[in-house]
Amino acid sequence: MRLPCRKSLTGAIICHTILYGMGEARPKIRTAWLAAGLDLLDQSGPGGLTLEALTARVGLTKGSFYHHFGDRDGFVAALLQHWEQEMTFKLIEQADRSRTTREKQRELTHQTMAFHGSHVELQLRAWAMNSPLVRASVERVDRARYEYLTRIATGITGDKARGRNLARITYAVFVGAQQTLPPMSRETLLKLYEELDRLYV
Repeated sequence: MRLPCRKSLTGAIICHTILYGMGEARPKIRTAWLAAGLDLLDQSGPGGLTLEALTARVGLTKGSFYHHFGDRDGFVAALLQHWEQEMTFKLIEQADRSRTTREKQRELTHQTMAFHGSHVELQLRAWAMNSPLVRASVERVDRARYEYLTRIATGITGDKARGRNLARITYAVFVGAQQTLPPMSRETLLKLYEELDRLYV
């Protein structure tokens, strides 16, 4: 069975092919549920994560949902873990493949710009105000990103204290840009990052 194609948060068109009766199909089905969850969160917030909306988006049954996640709480926990991996730890891992610290910084900026326009983090930060589980996830992500940015800034400047401050400024721009109304354009955000880059000396 071929699941409906969808446009991911990065703008890529993704199609999932499910081969029933094969063990390797299970991870693909699970990933399809989680991808649908991020899309619905992006579009409708946590209130949009209904079983009806998820099954309609993925094209599978409620039985498949319960098989993979048990209940909504299990799905939310898995969704948060998926978000942490896809939008933080995977990006850090990819950036770390670059040779120099400057190249790592540029690669990280390039990758984060791929998510420009997504409302997932905005929705999660609002949700975290009322959910300890979501708050813990957001705190883990913020901590991991800040630590990596500190490592990059310290590697470039050679000054750990200054590196920490530059990391705070850079991350404040990243988070703050998601909050502005009207939304900050991609071009404006890139110019801000270019200005920040001049501080890394």
